[in-house]
Amino acid sequence: VKVKAGQLHFLLPLLGFLSFTLFHLLKTEPAHADVNIFLRDRLRELARRFDEDNDGKLSDEELLEWYRIVDVEDKARELKVYWEGCETNGDGRVTLPEYMNYMSILKDEKVFTRQAQTRFIYADRDNDMYLNRGEFSLFLFPELSPEMNELLYEEEMNHRDRNGDGFLTLLEYLGIEGEIEDIEERLAEYAVKQNMNYYRNYLDKDGDGLLSPSEIMSWVSDGSRRHLRHKVRDVLRRWDGNRNRELDIETEIVRNLRYFKDNELTQYGDMLFYRDEL
Repeated sequence: VKVKAGQLHFLLPLLGFLSFTLFHLLKTEPAHADVNIFLRDRLRELARRFDEDNDGKLSDEELLEWYRIVDVEDKARELKVYWEGCETNGDGRVTLPEYMNYMSILKDEKVFTRQAQTRFIYADRDNDMYLNRGEFSLFLFPELSPEMNELLYEEEMNHRDRNGDGFLTLLEYLGIEGEIEDIEERLAEYAVKQNMNYYRNYLDKDGDGLLSPSEIMSWVSDGSRRHLRHKVRDVLRRWDGNRNRELDIETEIVRNLRYFKDNELTQYGDMLFYRDEL
């Protein structure tokens, strides 16, 4: 191909760019492969820490413990952030106005003043209108403490018990209302079917189609573990190919590095890149 001298002015930058790109690809591909090998080794090591019977697999209970450990650590970090944000005058305690002011700074639209007031009263165990660090932890994470079960019961009933009879029907539990056609459409959704099964098979212990106050209290008192069990069911539904309620560490966890690297179980990769131990 003949190239006129004037055309070199246009071709040289293009050739330079292509050469640089080719060099960059050749240089970085092995490094990328090395990173993936490193991350798979880290993920394998992390998963094996929860393999209590050393069978090379994680059962649903072992996965639940992994989620629980990560959840405890996440909440400890969250408590530290909120405490430092609210307790600004160095007196070692937090008032409700201090908390609400911090929430307004964060522009957290999920905060409801009435709910915050009720939680504050329940968490203030010594009734001095202040929360020390332990009480503040109760305030932020009531689901972790049995002494806050009454609060959780009250919050659930205020949210779900639409007719105020002290019981929860299936539709009240699911939070579904409206026209018959809309209800039938919602009940056909996969996630709703899962919750229906949970209601009928686990929560409604006497099978009468209603959750009684004692059944509701049993449900809310297991709130933290219930939330984590949902996560375990989700990860099993995605990767448990033979439906034996366990994941093989090599073929179902390490092989799916991309998913687990962006999952809570590894704190979205933080444990793989930066953490030596839990």
